Amino acid sequence: MALWLVLTLLLLGVTLQAAAEDKSNGFNSNIAWLAPADMRTFDYASNTKPIVHIFSQPWCGACKRLKEDFTNNGQSVVDASSDFVMVSIGGETETDQFSGKEYQPDGGYIPRILFAEPNGKLRTDIKNEGGNPQYAYYYTSADNVAQAMAAAKRKLTAASRPIAEL
Repeated sequence: MALWLVLTLLLLGVTLQAAAEDKSNGFNSNIAWLAPADMRTFDYASNTKPIVHIFSQPWCGACKRLKEDFTNNGQSVVDASSDFVMVSIGGETETDQFSGKEYQPDGGYIPRILFAEPNGKLRTDIKNEGGNPQYAYYYTSADNVAQAMAAAKRKLTAASRPIAEL
């Protein structure tokens, strides 16, 4: 009986620890997500990958639909994510460093996805080209996000290469 209790408590502890380490905020957990707290100590100087900031909240219906699409149809985003630093902002995470107007270039709506250069400089020129121009950073599907990631990778890779290479 005591062994059963010990094993149950051990399993519960492992499960709770794994749940606490999930930084996806409900987006696909097969992606290596960073939380806003991780970005406080992030080494931008040595980073070579573009950054994706995804803003969402658990109560948001559009966010729930996008999260579900990331889980059910998001393999293209999972595949592309290895070339990016993926930051999930919202929910229970600390978001103060991402609450400034620079992170709301055309409003504070959610879900909102912004791209940044490896050094952290936001690139508001990278938008959802197929979306509503009034909400340029609003994405409705994992496919839209994967297409934007491919475009961002092309732009940000070309922008970071020395002129002699271009």
